[in-house]
This record gives sequence, structure tokens and C-alpha cells, in this order.
Amino acid sequence: MKQRIALLIVVSFLWIPFVQARILFSLIDTPGFYKLSDDLNNSVTISAGDVTFDLGGHTITNASGSGIIITAGLDQVTIRNGNVVGSTDA
Repeated sequence: MKQRIALLIVVSFLWIPFVQARILFSLIDTPGFYKLSDDLNNSVTISAGDVTFDLGGHTITNASGSGIIITAGLDQVTIRNGNVVGSTDA
């Protein structure tokens, strides 16, 4: 019985980050791995260090400003595998 409980706990911990990473979001304020699951027509703000943001081949578009905003002074922020389109036109 104890082995089943331990296995269930391990599987639960492995599942939680995957579910969190598939959500569309506009604020990343906790360190971790995030993956965009679809194109996004809004900006994303990153306010935590130790973040890997995988765009999953998708595009972030924000016609009214920056596509991704990163708070100054953060360490180890990685953005990969996609496109970011923004505009600074008034």
C-alpha cells in the first residue's frame, strides 16, 4: 500500500509543471519552464528570473507595444523557439 501512495505522489509532482506550462498567460512571475500553446495577441511580462519561455513555434503579437516585457535586473531569462512582433508606433 505504501508503494502505491509513493508512486501517486511522484506522478502528481511530474504532472503539475506540464499542466502549468500549457496555459496561455500574460504574466510570468514565478521561476520555471513555460511553453506557449498557441499564438498570442497580447504582451507577456516576465518579472522573475530563472525562467525559460519556449514559444513552441508560435508568435506573440502586440500591435500597441512590446511583445515581451522583461523586468530590469533579472538573471537567466531565456526565450526560444518562436517569433515576437511588437510595435512602438503611436
